[in-house]
Amino acid sequence: MSGHLHRPIIGRRPVIAALVVEVVLFVIANVTAKSSSSPGAVSQVAWAVFLVGIVLLIALGVAAWVTSRRRNHSAAGLSR
Repeated sequence: MSGHLHRPIIGRRPVIAALVVEVVLFVIANVTAKSSSSPGAVSQVAWAVFLVGIVLLIALGVAAWVTSRRRNHSAAGLSR
């Protein structure tokens, strides 16, 4: 390899911030669903945003994993 550093797909701080937001959304969704007699729009929106965020975090994790595997293979001279 040429010796330059590879840049990660996403930094550590944005991932931590996204995880904190996901936890807050999860808590909001649960509190609003349990505190009302009929779950309203706030609870449904919070659940929807929470689920979309989880899917995005999983997708970023898979992309980072695939990228790291490709880098390891190319560094070892195994890629074509």
